[in-house]
Amino acid sequence: MVDFGWFRGRGQDVASLVARRSYARAAALLRRELGSDPGNHSLRQQLADVLALDGRVDEAIPILEALADEYARAGFAAKAIATLKKIQRVAPGRQEIEEKLARLVHDRETEEVQRTTLRHLAEEMGRELSTDELAAATTLANPRREAPGPPAGAEPLPLAPEDAGGRHPPGNGTAAVGIEKTPLFSDFTHDELLAVIRGLELLTFEAGDVIVTEGEPGGSLFVISSGSCKAFARDPRGRNHRLRTMHEGTFFGEISVLQGGARTATVVAAGPCELLELDAPTLARIEEVHPRVRLVLTSFAQARSNDPSDAMIRLGIGPGG
Repeated sequence: MVDFGWFRGRGQDVASLVARRSYARAAALLRRELGSDPGNHSLRQQLADVLALDGRVDEAIPILEALADEYARAGFAAKAIATLKKIQRVAPGRQEIEEKLARLVHDRETEEVQRTTLRHLAEEMGRELSTDELAAATTLANPRREAPGPPAGAEPLPLAPEDAGGRHPPGNGTAAVGIEKTPLFSDFTHDELLAVIRGLELLTFEAGDVIVTEGEPGGSLFVISSGSCKAFARDPRGRNHRLRTMHEGTFFGEISVLQGGARTATVVAAGPCELLELDAPTLARIEEVHPRVRLVLTSFAQARSNDPSDAMIRLGIGPGG
């Protein structure tokens, strides 16, 4: 079932039409709005959801596929995977989409690593590479890989955080504020990434929903694909302090799923959000074929456990939140 609770602004009219099951009217309204705002990915997502509810799956799937491709090419891996999961809800199977998405995400992450390396090498030589020079050098480093453009008729998605209207303002090609890279996607090989993508489940939360509670048993990790969450921890006096606000691309819960212990923090949805979940049994099955997956997660967990600000808060000597 599609959750329409995250619709905002103009989408409220759509939500009321959907509540009355006036799907054809809702789709017509969204198409009109898209006519004047074709680059609005949220409107396109809403249109696909409404079409699926109306039983017009054949119309919804191409929209979702185009969105998933654009997110992957723009570096929004979690959003791309979440969109894939929505495709699979209305059209189970479709393994070819998983394969394609894993390739796009992996290629994008590989290119990002190459660009970073090239920038560092240039800096050591006292040079600053232009965007065109970086693109040309990256292409030379991948001579056998095809680099297809966005799907026909689709608006390419720029690298910048979305605004309240659901658009991504023009960016400069750098990492967007509020969008964090995660080793859960960037450090995997293609085959490892494909296995992880297949093991993820898409969940939806509303503002104030408690996702995990400190001290309770934990058996899964989560990746934020849209929205944001707040993490809290108790000090020795039992008072909760905010550790951090986590945005799209961040993952959490890896300590419990790796060590089998209790949750080390409470995480609450800061607003409507979507999360991808990987539970312990699924991770164990992935490890049987791809043992390096655990090493990637363990490396990140160790880095986070050494965060001095977290330790200070838990000792009661850090700033309150």
